[in-house]
Amino acid sequence: MGYAPGEKMRFGFTGVGRTAGFIPYYVDAFSRISDEGVGHLRVRYRLERVVARNQLAGTQEEIFDGEVVKNRTLATVWENAVSAPRRMENGFG
Repeated sequence: MGYAPGEKMRFGFTGVGRTAGFIPYYVDAFSRISDEGVGHLRVRYRLERVVARNQLAGTQEEIFDGEVVKNRTLATVWENAVSAPRRMENGFG
């Protein structure tokens, strides 16, 4: 499977616990790697936007706008963790 020039691609990355605090560094690395290219063909890409999502709290926030990485943490409180199984049963509704 390949992508045509200009075609958009989405992918996910999950940071849990202390790893979540390093997400701005991962975003910076993904952005810098784009200049070198990836894979054996060294295909280049442009990282346009990164949105952090907290599935337990149902919140999201843009943390990269194509130029600036914002160091944000989407907090989870006990109430979010306790109610998550109920929301999962109901399709996160």
